Amino acid sequence: MHHRVDLASKLDLCAEVRLFAKNHRRQNALLRFRHLLAAGRDNAEQHERCLQRLAETGKLQMTSGSVTDLDFIEQGIRESNQRFKVRELAYDKAQATQMMTHLTNEA
Repeated sequence: MHHRVDLASKLDLCAEVRLFAKNHRRQNALLRFRHLLAAGRDNAEQHERCLQRLAETGKLQMTSGSVTDLDFIEQGIRESNQRFKVRELAYDKAQATQMMTHLTNEA
């Protein structure tokens, strides 16, 4: 499995992608997106409705707080590591250095 993480602190979406190789020609992907509940308060109504629709379909996971909870995302990566053979974990160096240091020290 290959794991990709793009984090955000306040207004952007956090994205997590897990790629599973079925064979040399095919892969399955699990996509997760997260957005802060509080971040939509200052945005237009249309933006909020769009995020809500994504959340209702399960395509977007809304999280509480005013900044992204990196501990929550870090725990999800740990759970993946326990369930799957992770070959690679790519990440956004601007946001995830501390999280990656934690995960690397545990390996």
